[in-house]
Amino acid sequence: MRKKNPALIAPMVPLTFILGYQWDLCYYTKMSRIREEADRILDNESGLLDLPHGLPNMNTIEIGRLKQKDTERLQHSHDIFL
Repeated sequence: MRKKNPALIAPMVPLTFILGYQWDLCYYTKMSRIREEADRILDNESGLLDLPHGLPNMNTIEIGRLKQKDTERLQHSHDIFL
């Protein structure tokens, strides 16, 4: 009497999930469901997609660059006297 080794069947479980996902993606409505969900998020929950301080523009980038440059210059001069 021989018992089957369950370790041989274990890799089949994740592979069936992967195969099922790919099958749904190819032959069923997975892409349309993804698009519908993305449209719903864009329409109803667009606040989740906004940047915390708004979109950067050239002025804010330049101000940040100059501020960083001044901070580095001050840090360097501070290091000289220490």
